[in-house]
Amino acid sequence: MFHVRRSLTALCICLAIATCGLTAGSRLQGGTPQPAAPPDLDAFVAQVMKAFDVPGLAVAIVKDGHIVVAKGYGVRKLGESAPVDAQTRFGIASNTKVFTATSLGLLVEEGKLGWDAPVVRYLPWFQMWDPYVAREMTVRDLLVHRSGLGLGASDLLWWPVSTYDRKEIARRLRFIQPATSFRSAYAKARAQAQARVAAAEKQAIAARNAASKPSLPLAQYAGTYNDAWYGDIEIASENGRLVMKFSHTPELVGDLGHWQYDTFVVRWRDRELRADAYVTFALDSDGRIDQAKMRAVSPATDFSFDFQDLLLRPVRQGKATAH
Repeated sequence: MFHVRRSLTALCICLAIATCGLTAGSRLQGGTPQPAAPPDLDAFVAQVMKAFDVPGLAVAIVKDGHIVVAKGYGVRKLGESAPVDAQTRFGIASNTKVFTATSLGLLVEEGKLGWDAPVVRYLPWFQMWDPYVAREMTVRDLLVHRSGLGLGASDLLWWPVSTYDRKEIARRLRFIQPATSFRSAYAKARAQAQARVAAAEKQAIAARNAASKPSLPLAQYAGTYNDAWYGDIEIASENGRLVMKFSHTPELVGDLGHWQYDTFVVRWRDRELRADAYVTFALDSDGRIDQAKMRAVSPATDFSFDFQDLLLRPVRQGKATAH
């Protein structure tokens, strides 16, 4: 998500400066001057791209209902030649919340939706962990984040891009335990000071027992694991190393390296994710793997990587996976 936010910041600066510098150009029908973009827009965009270290961005300026500028700059991906143009689609992260709230507001104005109407009126199949919450949840509750779900809960169902469709993502909410009671709190974004993050990472390294060994041979950690709300996650043994693959999220493929005891660190092959995580296995009384839990290595990891909410159970041969 970091690279998305960095691109958005650069884009917002471009739009703010560009719209302030609009000048009159040719005239529209009826004699109204047609706004023109600032003559130094291209040079300014180049400066912003360099300052924010982004490979490409797109700028659109609309004035009084007329498109003044719609063009792309740079390339879509660093190291590749495909250019950004006026039709290139960008991920805009949580800015989608503004579009969602505005769209719902328009439906309310048209009488098609009610802010305080229950969600089940419009989605009869909607369910949460607690049936009472599912029955009482309103459209307003959804927008103010007071469902009781924890920060980033269920984000792994859709980010990084997964194979689940929107209805399936919503259906799986019923399997996620709440972090707080209904309407008692809202899940707000968190901010971590860089000094605190660095201290936490340094402390983890100092506390590590690098001389410890796993309880089992590496091959015995391999297999299919299932989480109630996410689904299956594969751990495969490849060339003497363990590889983790999230079955519905193609980008989440990473190599497991031993950290200490029965804890490993999965390092995602897509390093731009910046979301490496601990994977800790627990054994049962027979010495077999009973479950595995995950949590982000760095406190600075984006909260949408809600690994901490996963409870991975090994899928035994002949036993069907849940959900």
